[in-house]
Amino acid sequence: MVIKKITINFVLFLLLFAIFDLIFSNFIYKETFRYACYKYDIDFYSLQPNCVAVEKHEPTNKNFKVYTDENGHRFLGQKKASDKKKTIIFLGDSQTYGLGLEYKDTFVGKFEKNPNDYKILNFGVPSYSPTVYNYQLKIIKKKINNIKKIILVLDISDLLQESFRWRYNTENNKPSLLIDIPKKKEKKISGWQRFRRENFKGYRLITFHIREFLRSIKNHSESKKDEIKKTHWGEFTYIDSKNLQKEYWQLLKFDKTLKKMTKNLYEISTVSANMNSELYIVIFPWVETLQYGQNSFNWENYMIKTCNDIKCTKLINLFPKFRELKNSYPNWRRELYLVDDTHLTEKGHEILYSTISKAISF
Repeated sequence: MVIKKITINFVLFLLLFAIFDLIFSNFIYKETFRYACYKYDIDFYSLQPNCVAVEKHEPTNKNFKVYTDENGHRFLGQKKASDKKKTIIFLGDSQTYGLGLEYKDTFVGKFEKNPNDYKILNFGVPSYSPTVYNYQLKIIKKKINNIKKIILVLDISDLLQESFRWRYNTENNKPSLLIDIPKKKEKKISGWQRFRRENFKGYRLITFHIREFLRSIKNHSESKKDEIKKTHWGEFTYIDSKNLQKEYWQLLKFDKTLKKMTKNLYEISTVSANMNSELYIVIFPWVETLQYGQNSFNWENYMIKTCNDIKCTKLINLFPKFRELKNSYPNWRRELYLVDDTHLTEKGHEILYSTISKAISF
């Protein structure tokens, strides 16, 4: 009798939960997704103007709000009339965009929110690279006057982006996408699986957080240092170029990619000089660069030489600072980088902000 009562109550609970989840999934829950403010063309993408969205940072499963202005630049979201005549522009990829963080906590957001004499414009877009930065700057030159400082933020992923993602299309004189990252074949899902995915999001959220909780307990109990993943983006610094994952370098080999990148940086420097703008190039290490070094290809030395060759105003090199912090913080990875990711934490962005602001006399 007791077992029967428990069974009936359990079935009723499941039924009520299913009804609630159907209502929650279809009328209450608003699913977020990565890069919600993207504007897609046939072979190019940028940020939508006047976009307000909540994006999801997939590795941490955390949401962050994104505002773009009338020109499609990420900003704080507070439109104010400005009489500032001097401008600083930031060029870069997802690190400059501020992926995974509220904008006020990013290094460009910190420049924007602090009182200063400059108008701040962020042209950072995830997965852009020097081919696109070169194009952006040529367009910017025609549209924006009195740009005093150009801050170009480069990271090690830019090299691979130059290899397989971007090319300059001479037919329309703009960058074009080549191919996307090679993907594993997706498993076909049944109609029932699709129905569950779309209508039982509450169940998915609960089970996800339970798994994450159990994983955190396991990681804590093992008391091991986080294993730092080796990625196809950063492996060229510590793996010989002959042994790199060929599917990512099949369109353009390593040496040719390097020449392509150097050529784009040289053109960026030339355009900056024609604009009478100071060009600052910022470099910093990825988590795997700090862990596994640069024995195969020294990205840091390459950028020191390149900046000297193209006559940039200054190279802002954060490698020494990050190495110092690695030796100072036992838990340096979680202090500086988002969990299971290469993107910087708020602390990492604060270090970029303070270092860059001093270097450019902000």
